Amino acid sequence: MYLLRLSDMTSILDSNLLSTKDASAFSGYNADYLSRLCRSGKIAGTQVGRTWLVDRVSLEQFVREQEERKR
Repeated sequence: MYLLRLSDMTSILDSNLLSTKDASAFSGYNADYLSRLCRSGKIAGTQVGRTWLVDRVSLEQFVREQEERKR
């Protein structure tokens, strides 16, 4: 975990990171649950202040794994 300046946020969001709100809309999981997954290391993410930014690739992989477990 590391701290970022607000000016760095634009370049980070342009990469493959999603806010928990956007990740929630993308995955269907609750934003608080996604934050918990980041804290536990089950999906990759970066905390900026009180907000978590979720790695899109890691989230996609997690969603695929969960769908496979349901089968």
